[in-house]
Amino acid sequence: SFTKERKSSEMIKSMTGFGRGEHSDGKRSVTAELRAVNHKYSEINIHMSKRYAFAEEELKKCIRQTIKRGKIDLNIGIEYLTEEDSTVRLNTIMAKQYYESLAELKKEFGFKDEISLEYLASMPDVIKAVPDVTDEEEILNVFTAAVSEAVKNMDKAVEEWAKEAAVITETKTAEMINMLIRYIGAIIYQVVYFGML
Repeated sequence: SFTKERKSSEMIKSMTGFGRGEHSDGKRSVTAELRAVNHKYSEINIHMSKRYAFAEEELKKCIRQTIKRGKIDLNIGIEYLTEEDSTVRLNTIMAKQYYESLAELKKEFGFKDEISLEYLASMPDVIKAVPDVTDEEEILNVFTAAVSEAVKNMDKAVEEWAKEAAVITETKTAEMINMLIRYIGAIIYQVVYFGML
């Protein structure tokens, strides 16, 4: 019935599950992994680079369209397929701190080696390539597509699990009824056999 289907649907939207989605627009490939556990309220935690913080609220809306409640963890991974979305950044403040610290070590321990440009540039975070977030809408579209697929896959998996659980429950119920019938039949047979009926 409609009521039964509706209750089943509501149960699915709050059940524990896992879903994975991927999407690529040719420039970048995004992977979304969704883990949800049953919870009284809706609590969504998104784990991704801070530079994409602008996308958080839209991604939460995307998830809530299907999953009404539950504690949800979303992990976003992004791989850039072209170089045009990357920018090389030089952190001169960090480089200066490294240089001053190395110079102090050199003086303290009497080292004679020179602090080379090559060595200084190899230090962590002095020079690095970072994604160039220029088109927020374009990036948001890729994120949303990957998350939508993850939600869809999780919903599908949970629905399959619910169907399997329903079949198992129905089978166990039928087995219990058959056992009860056999038990009652045995009692009736004994009563008739001993002439008590």
